[in-house]
Amino acid sequence: MLRTTMEITDAHLSKNLKILVEAGYAAVTKEASRTRADARRLTWITITQEGKKVFDQHVKALENIANGIPS
Repeated sequence: MLRTTMEITDAHLSKNLKILVEAGYAAVTKEASRTRADARRLTWITITQEGKKVFDQHVKALENIANGIPS
């Protein structure tokens, strides 16, 4: 669903998630699906506390730019 929402390929999503996880901004967990009979697993992506912190800082910086506030 995330891949579809973002309109990117599986490969691009995987590469970007790997970077976010390595930076400590996101966490990924996988589990077996209760509704699927095949071996595919569900992937859960969560933002970490550090990820939330840097995201909020980034949004604040963009707001400052939009409002003409020098950094």
